[in-house]
Amino acid sequence: SNKEECYLFLLKWISNMLKGNKNNSCLYLKGIQGVGKSSLFVFLSNFVLGNNLCIETGSDPIRTKFNEILGGKLLVCIEELENFSKAEWESISSTLKRMITSSNITLQNKCTKAYESNNINNYILLSNHDVCDDDRRYFVLDVSTHRKGDTEYWDNIYNNCFNKEVGSALYS
Repeated sequence: SNKEECYLFLLKWISNMLKGNKNNSCLYLKGIQGVGKSSLFVFLSNFVLGNNLCIETGSDPIRTKFNEILGGKLLVCIEELENFSKAEWESISSTLKRMITSSNITLQNKCTKAYESNNINNYILLSNHDVCDDDRRYFVLDVSTHRKGDTEYWDNIYNNCFNKEVGSALYS
């Protein structure tokens, strides 16, 4: 949304993650449907980090104890975070805050014993809904809406910029 301070924060956050570090905040991209919220994750996972270090998931790994799919992932994208009630959000937010800042994470799959692992997860949350953004752990980015429905623009981005050459340049 043409906010210089947001742009600089985003660059530093991505740079820190690309060095293999864990950020102590997550990116919360909110905006209406069709404005490209998922484009950053798509580019980073497919052309910068690789799919082995990234996962796109729903909210189940933060709503339940069965979260083993997060293990070893440098970038976790929680797509279409639901609109929770205030009480539900407080519970989810407490879990997220721990996951965002803790150096260790307890992982578990169904029918298996839980185990502790190093937490390297960096989170991007995508939603059409507002979040209480007074917490330092959430960096809320208002996604610009002026490209909604501009298929020519998005086709150009995806066809000409989403490739290994641009991904390598960003990484470098």
